[in-house]
Amino acid sequence: MLSVWWVAAVIVTAVRVGRPVHRSAGRRARRVSTPGLVDRLGATVRVRCRVPPGGPNDRRLGLLAVAFPALVILQPLLAVVLITTTFGWPWWRQRTAVRRHRDLVAGELSWLAGLIRVGVGAGLPVGRALSEAADRGTGPASSALVSALGRTERGVAMADAVDGLRVEFGEDGRPLVAALVGSIRHGAPIGPALDLVAADLRLRARRRAEVQARKVPVRMLFPLVTCILPAFILLSVVPMVAASLRDLGYG
Repeated sequence: MLSVWWVAAVIVTAVRVGRPVHRSAGRRARRVSTPGLVDRLGATVRVRCRVPPGGPNDRRLGLLAVAFPALVILQPLLAVVLITTTFGWPWWRQRTAVRRHRDLVAGELSWLAGLIRVGVGAGLPVGRALSEAADRGTGPASSALVSALGRTERGVAMADAVDGLRVEFGEDGRPLVAALVGSIRHGAPIGPALDLVAADLRLRARRRAEVQARKVPVRMLFPLVTCILPAFILLSVVPMVAASLRDLGYG
């Protein structure tokens, strides 16, 4: 109990010492806040540990650096949990966001390739077909295509703008970008290429859906083991064991 109060006192003292200092340059001058000791310590920890931009701010890192030695001595388990939460959670959130964005792009590419194929089959030029397909989409792939077409209005060549979509579309979108760039630069027939690309993208989307479906039973194990199974044991097994012990004279 005393160790917890001591750690709390250390954190409160660090917060009070690390408050920004306001200095006025004149009567009408604005107050410019300078970082406190805790903020400067957190900035040093950020640089030395190479914390990503999406991680905790300098004040939190400074408070963690102040409290961590006391926690290591008094509560080692709490120190490990605190370090893991502070540095692991932002990394995990950023990685999840990147994976979700990549899945959204990959899921939209087959639909986008089908729209471009319909436009080209209707007799539209490639640039006009791209514009029509981008205007009818709402996902990240359509947004990236709209940005690429916007660059062409500022003087960028159509082939170069479409070729820049390789990064946004990822590995799954490279065949689509290659077919579009080949048609724009060299005049290659794009209809058969788009048919093959759309079929390949639909096949990949189906495989991703099958993989996600296989992961569902594994994800269900956590609530099953932590929630349903203990409740089942508590409501069915425990009463029978208690009744048996009572009949044997142990209750």
